[in-house]
Amino acid sequence: MRTLGGMEQTKAPLDLRALVVDAALAGITAGVLLEAYLYATVVAPNHASLLGGWAWIASTVLGKAAFSNPYAPWIGLLFHFLVSIGWAGGYAYLAQQNTVMRDRWVTSGIVYGICVAVGMQLILLADGNFMWNGWPAYGNTILGHALFFGLPLAYIVRALARRRA
Repeated sequence: MRTLGGMEQTKAPLDLRALVVDAALAGITAGVLLEAYLYATVVAPNHASLLGGWAWIASTVLGKAAFSNPYAPWIGLLFHFLVSIGWAGGYAYLAQQNTVMRDRWVTSGIVYGICVAVGMQLILLADGNFMWNGWPAYGNTILGHALFFGLPLAYIVRALARRRA
């Protein structure tokens, strides 16, 4: 057994069923909360459309031709939730293997949310779809991912782990 910050850290065997359930429930919930936050802070104030944002998500995966596809917004929404579930699966795996993450879920959730925001921007940069809209917009992205993605994600994973225990 190792200690980290005075807390015991144990490595548990991987529970794949719990990992999938945690990823799905936490990823969908956090994805909805992040979308609601971004709608309230970006989409609505700019009189934009959620459908346009979801079509943009589809275009980052399928290319610019996706904008001519009438189903692009729904494909983008599907991608949004698949990516959210993927990031949630990463957190759920780390939390299964590291009790400190579960015990300090507020800190780990906020830090993980920031890592997700930065990671997504790096993916967009590598994909050629990164758009710099200035520090206020980027700060809003970081804040949204920390408080409305990472934090609820960590809470749900912790709550589900406690329920199973």
